Amino acid sequence: MNFKNIIKIFNLAILVTHTYGKIDKSGDCKDIFDYFTEKNIVSSITECDVDSKGKVTTLGLNSYEITDEGVKKALSYNTITNLQYHKVGATPYHSPEYNKFPPEIGNLTNLEELTFGYSGYRTYARSSIEGGSLKVSKSLKRLSLGGIEISQTNIDDISTLTNLEKLEMIYMNRPSAAFSFDPLRNLKKLSYIEIKNEAYFQLNDLPDFIYSVYSTLKHLGFSGHGISNISNKLSSLSNLEYIDLSGNEIKSVLKYLVNLTKLTYIDLSRNEIDENLPESLNNLKNLTIINLEDNKNISGKTLTNSNLSICLYDKTYSLCMVKNMKCLEKNDYSFNSCNSNNSEDNSQGISVDGRCGKNYGKCPSGECCSKYGWCGKSDKHCSITEGCQSQFSECNTDISISTDSRCGKGHGICKSGYCCSKYGWCGTTNDYCSISSGCQEKFGICNMQTEVANNSNNSNQPKISVDGKCGPSNGKICPSGQCCSKYGWCGKGNDYCGSGCQKEFGGCN
Repeated sequence: MNFKNIIKIFNLAILVTHTYGKIDKSGDCKDIFDYFTEKNIVSSITECDVDSKGKVTTLGLNSYEITDEGVKKALSYNTITNLQYHKVGATPYHSPEYNKFPPEIGNLTNLEELTFGYSGYRTYARSSIEGGSLKVSKSLKRLSLGGIEISQTNIDDISTLTNLEKLEMIYMNRPSAAFSFDPLRNLKKLSYIEIKNEAYFQLNDLPDFIYSVYSTLKHLGFSGHGISNISNKLSSLSNLEYIDLSGNEIKSVLKYLVNLTKLTYIDLSRNEIDENLPESLNNLKNLTIINLEDNKNISGKTLTNSNLSICLYDKTYSLCMVKNMKCLEKNDYSFNSCNSNNSEDNSQGISVDGRCGKNYGKCPSGECCSKYGWCGKSDKHCSITEGCQSQFSECNTDISISTDSRCGKGHGICKSGYCCSKYGWCGTTNDYCSISSGCQEKFGICNMQTEVANNSNNSNQPKISVDGKCGPSNGKICPSGQCCSKYGWCGKGNDYCGSGCQKEFGGCN
């Protein structure tokens, strides 16, 4: 087989990338077919269908052999509602005669669906569409463009199609000059947006026009754009059912999906995500497919949504398996089982949904647990004086840690695991730790339920002082490591532990 024949076969391979459909040889379709046969360009018809009256409604064409006269003939039927036009690029042995976007498309006033695609001998090549060409009939509801170099003028033209419900741009490129998607805010009826790129040009975030159609948008696809930041505005797309943000550089996005309760499909594969998998995603009752493959790391627990049929993770992720799921059966992840005994008290585990504290767990490394039980990095989360819970995270402090068991303003905070009582003393019993007893959250932990053994069962046993006073006058003993002075005060040093120290109410030298 010589090289020329190989190229001819390759040319045919390019053609078959466009799917051939039914060609009805009756009514208007017969007229078109007969004309194309007579002109020896019949291979340029890929689909043709008529309605009950014989009027052509669906037409598919490719440019491999088509002529200007052939285009004019085929697009002279104003009954066409669905048009697919596939432009084929030149090869070393064939150069299509007709190379433009057919202007006759603009005359099809009943057109509801338009697909215009390009494929070429060189895969990196892209075709362009002359400015003004996409100002087609406002009856258009669905527009799909593939392999096109999009210009700002094209975007402006598309923005005039105010009845558009579906916009699809696959493997698109743009000229070196940047352009804005903002004109697409005019498309208030959009429910389907799919813009696949595979790194031909980069975006920092999803275009803002997305959020102008929040009430109608159901399908969102932006893959291969190098997007690194996702705005919290994503959570406003409450009617979203499908989201594909694969092939970007996103680091954090999962928390913005938990309120999108209509989601059935999630693809976040091939990103840089490094975060906990929120357990609240289990509330997405309609979710059937989730793909989280090829990210940096995802921790927490595997999802258990009842309708999940496909759930894709990476075996390197820091996940534990809550229970056997059908969607996990064909994957060798080897995740350890989650400890179900921690369901009531997860205080030693790592939080997976942004909450922290008893029953929720500790914050991930680098985050702080606020007084209200949320993980974060702000001063409200991390400052001890704002109530940061040091037993569930690291905390920042601009005051010293107490060395003499005194706490509060002017004394410092209690060491880790201790509470600061109403009277400014560090300890671990309810008298120190109960909020109702005046525990000071800014200078220690609170609400711990630890009791001194047998304290509540023996009314004759002396109680530990929480106000610094001790001795026979109140019957209180000093906390461990402190002495009761002759004047009835707890403390350390010779003034407390030396001459006059009351050894029955504390330690003494």
